[in-house]
Amino acid sequence: MPIRWDAPPTLRLALGLAIAALLGWGRGGPFAYILPMLALMLLAPGGRPPALKQVVALLVITGLSCLWGLLITPLLTYAAPAGMLVILIGIATSTYFASRYPALAMPLKLFIMGTTLIPVIAFQSPAMAQSVAAQLLLDLSLAVGILWIVSILIPDRSNALEQTPLPVPPPLNASVASWIAMRSALVMVLPVVLALNNPSLFMMTLINGAQLAQQPDSTEVKQNGLTIVTATAAGGAMALVFWAVLGWWPGLTLLVGGLAIIALFVGPYLHGPEASIHSRLWWPPALSATILVLGSTVADSASGTDIWVLTLRRIFVMLLLAAVAAAMVWGLDRWRDRREMRRESGKMEKFNAIL
Repeated sequence: MPIRWDAPPTLRLALGLAIAALLGWGRGGPFAYILPMLALMLLAPGGRPPALKQVVALLVITGLSCLWGLLITPLLTYAAPAGMLVILIGIATSTYFASRYPALAMPLKLFIMGTTLIPVIAFQSPAMAQSVAAQLLLDLSLAVGILWIVSILIPDRSNALEQTPLPVPPPLNASVASWIAMRSALVMVLPVVLALNNPSLFMMTLINGAQLAQQPDSTEVKQNGLTIVTATAAGGAMALVFWAVLGWWPGLTLLVGGLAIIALFVGPYLHGPEASIHSRLWWPPALSATILVLGSTVADSASGTDIWVLTLRRIFVMLLLAAVAAAMVWGLDRWRDRREMRRESGKMEKFNAIL
């Protein structure tokens, strides 16, 4: 079956990311990549635009997470262990409800972003944290608006067979959801600590850090870990190639057009008949890594420092933390499985002794 590059979901992804890149990097600033990141989160599933009630819920949850992040900054400043504990509790709580209620996965992912990103920035500069919180809310509103615009401009075809609906993960029971929540918090300890000590180098890991920790199926942990690591490597490589091309022909036009071309290539592997479970898991983190690395590199270009060294260092850090997270998830799940086996073995021994 030929690949359909002109399928509506693919065209919406390309046009939406192009608009987001134009608005985000056209506006400038050190966090210009937040708008393309949010647009990717909304466009990648290929679903319908959120209703007004869902938009309000997204904005309220994101606003509360930013407010919570600002409020715990004094605790993080004067009692760092207690502040870290509060951040990790927020991550665990969000992951628990996302596992129990998959429909809330998107707003809770934004809540995790707010409860980690804002306190880390506020730890260095409260004024900048307030500015980033306001930008996060504005960019979320713009991302929703972009989703609505591209959905109106590029509607689904009446006879379209190429769009394959993304599977909705089943809700987990309370016991498994609690384990996933604790595991997610433990995996995020290292990225949060490193970001607090060096925000410029480790800030990206907070936005991209909890993807592996939230994987529910312990039988697929090794494959999921390999997926995240290889996707991060591919995203970093695409960002390097992109930056090299920008060095020959710098300009916003190439930045916007290049991101749209990448989206046109990726779209069929997210939504069409060519999409598989593996491709749907692999491409979103790869695109996220590309946008994060490229956005940070563009922001650093104004400082006049050695951009290639900084970019390679960021990619190395993202790869290292992805590998560490994969190893932690695999090790924690192995420990839990062995503990459950010993518990079941003990119960059988007691039962046999009674008989």
